[in-house]
Amino acid sequence: MFANGFVLLVTTIVPFPTSLVADYLTTPAAGLAVAVYAGVFVVSGISYNLLWFWASYHHLLKSTVSPAQVRVFSRIYPIGIPLYLAAAILAFWNAYVSVGICLGLWVVWGWTGAVRKGARIA
Repeated sequence: MFANGFVLLVTTIVPFPTSLVADYLTTPAAGLAVAVYAGVFVVSGISYNLLWFWASYHHLLKSTVSPAQVRVFSRIYPIGIPLYLAAAILAFWNAYVSVGICLGLWVVWGWTGAVRKGARIA
């Protein structure tokens, strides 16, 4: 229950840093705005990984999720935390690079979501 609530809490916070980036990306404060944005996704990654590992360890996933899929996603999902952390740190150097890292991770998460819903992993 805690892990699910933590994911929901962090999800409700996401619009705030998103608004900061939209308002400040073209200003001198862009680095701080993007660092806050990426930092929220560090916390989001921690919360999602907590939920994922709890659900997979306690066999709470649907029966259609194969053990191979669990192994693949258990290796992919933790990668986001250090990458979002790197994006938060790099934001002070170049906000656009940081946003690019976040965008790249969105593509990865989109791809893993499509794999979860459709294709089978052998």
